[in-house]
Amino acid sequence: MAEMLLVVLAISILFVLCIPFHAYEEDAYDTFPQSYLLKQSSAIVTATTKILDEYDTPVITFNARGNVQKAMTLYFGKKNKTIVVELGGGRLVFR
Repeated sequence: MAEMLLVVLAISILFVLCIPFHAYEEDAYDTFPQSYLLKQSSAIVTATTKILDEYDTPVITFNARGNVQKAMTLYFGKKNKTIVVELGGGRLVFR
């Protein structure tokens, strides 16, 4: 029994040391849609032009109706994740 506990302890220690520890980090890809929709809805409610210039993305301009002035593809991070902002209503397409 003692040998089995020793082996389990050794395997547990090796498992903790050998497997890299990955903490979840919020990156721009995860937080962009919330700030995008907040700015778009703010433009609709106040009926004024709003500008989203957060993150490392091109400036996105919403008119008084919440429409986007320019369609674009936004690139995020090392994982080659993209978000496409469509012209007009500004629908987001995640790829």
